[in-house]
Amino acid sequence: MSNQSKTLRLAMVSRITTQGIAKSQSRVVIDALKAIDPERVTSIPGMLASYLGKIGSIRQDRELSDEGKKTRIHSAASSQLGNIATLAKSIAALEAQHKADRDSAVPLPKAEAADVLLDLALVQQIRQDKPIPSKLVNMSERARLAVARMPLELSGLTPDVQAKVHGSLMSPAKAAQLQEEAQALNSARAVVQSAIEELAPDAKWSPRELVDNFGTAWRLPGVVSPEVVLRMTGEAQEA
Repeated sequence: MSNQSKTLRLAMVSRITTQGIAKSQSRVVIDALKAIDPERVTSIPGMLASYLGKIGSIRQDRELSDEGKKTRIHSAASSQLGNIATLAKSIAALEAQHKADRDSAVPLPKAEAADVLLDLALVQQIRQDKPIPSKLVNMSERARLAVARMPLELSGLTPDVQAKVHGSLMSPAKAAQLQEEAQALNSARAVVQSAIEELAPDAKWSPRELVDNFGTAWRLPGVVSPEVVLRMTGEAQEA
């Protein structure tokens, strides 16, 4: 890991790409952008920069043995990963708040069996055509409903593009707010995920520790399924 880490570079790029929503009045946008602001000491990049500076000093300490350096780096990584976990949970909570607000803004009709099949067919056609976002929002209302109702993994769209399509079914003001939130949250998630992947190898947390601290909303190194980890450790404790 270096001072030009992937996470710090990503945070700088995110700052540039989110300039257009920096003055948003949405609390979700404000809090999400604070969490990844490179200039804030308490942000994800701020924490990571502090960690990088600390381990740089440790590695240059000639009075420490190699084993001593490893021990101190492990301790510093573990401590900072715990701080990052706190912000990661905050981002996950903002995502849940955003989703609830989005769903209530335009309640999506419950899909019956026939609707699901049509949704799948429409979304599959959209994935094949790969239309640009401006064309997506001008599709038929039925096609936009399918996109809004379909899980991201199946739609192949980014969260902010799906939010834009869903927004086309609601008032312009609400649609703009939700699109800004989706963009901010998408950037925040990318920065947090990158920080987890950078710090976890030095922190050396067990799968259970990772799941306990980050929950099930993140890709955790060495953890294929957070739900399985919770179940297995729960069963072991009961045995």
